[in-house]
Amino acid sequence: MMKIIIVGGGSAGWMTAATLESQFPNYNISLIESKNIKTIGVGESTLQPIQQWMTLLGIKDSDFLKHVDGSYKLSIKFTDFYKKGEYFHYPFGFPEI
Repeated sequence: MMKIIIVGGGSAGWMTAATLESQFPNYNISLIESKNIKTIGVGESTLQPIQQWMTLLGIKDSDFLKHVDGSYKLSIKFTDFYKKGEYFHYPFGFPEI
């Protein structure tokens, strides 16, 4: 049996483990993470292309967002970036409908 070990948890580690588990069900997937490193709780948002990943795993986005208390980010607003009192939006592509 093929064995894959992922070192490091967090969003990237757990998403990698979930993806590998869904695509290689006969593999032994293990994830090692530190008990001493706390979860990042910074109110992260998620870009819309994550819907493709959730479809791959068979996850409904409404269930995902409910459980992670998340939201989709479509752009970011930079205020006072170049000049005080001015702003610009940087879009993350076109929304998927």
